[in-house]
Amino acid sequence: MVKELREKIEQFLLDSNYKWNTSSAMIHKLNLTQYSPTELDELLIREFKDSENQKFRFSTLPSKKSLDVLWGHIDRVKKRDVLDIYKQDEQILIDELDRIDSKNLFLSHSFKDSEQVINLAKDLSNLELHAWIAETEILKYQHINQKVKEAIESLPYFGVFISKNLISSIWSAKEIEFALNNKKLIFGFLDNKLELNLEEIIEGNKISQEIFRRFFDNHRQVFFLNYPDSAKINFSGIDQCISWDELEEILDQ
Repeated sequence: MVKELREKIEQFLLDSNYKWNTSSAMIHKLNLTQYSPTELDELLIREFKDSENQKFRFSTLPSKKSLDVLWGHIDRVKKRDVLDIYKQDEQILIDELDRIDSKNLFLSHSFKDSEQVINLAKDLSNLELHAWIAETEILKYQHINQKVKEAIESLPYFGVFISKNLISSIWSAKEIEFALNNKKLIFGFLDNKLELNLEEIIEGNKISQEIFRRFFDNHRQVFFLNYPDSAKINFSGIDQCISWDELEEILDQ
């Protein structure tokens, strides 16, 4: 990266009155029109990923309209003890998890539900639905936003594990929105611990309000199932769930 450009961005992030800035915002405010947001993100990631002084940090929490990387000076956004947003290079060792290369289902979920989602992925493999799961697919230094977009666009099916954790996740809402916009066949797997009212959920999350309304409003490309199959769901907002036998019939069509 050109030294003058780096210094310009560093000073902007240090002086900014905002906690986070997207590359799009920096391009506009610093007149960096020779770069696209993706190009600037890639430049910054290469420049700062191995930085010893940890002057900058970034997050892939999305904005409302796009899956932007958010940049901020450490003095503004502070350090936090969180998991690295990139998985380490070594393989996650999960017994019996489907590891075939020909994945056909993107499985959206909250990372807090990983254990249940791994079990769901194992069950889905019995129906020849082979799940793409971020924890096992995205390697260190790969751009999460880009890999998620590519996977949703390329795979024919989109699944989402619907839990209380997921409902509060802006990231998951954006994945759902991207799947809807790409006209994917979508399966919503309802957590058996979910006892919520849809209107309360939507009203409590302004950023995701429009997305979840589209998702839960009897959208014709979305099918809901209980998980596990014997679960009794108390979820006001979904009129009817299909059975797992019906799921198998849909996949055979």
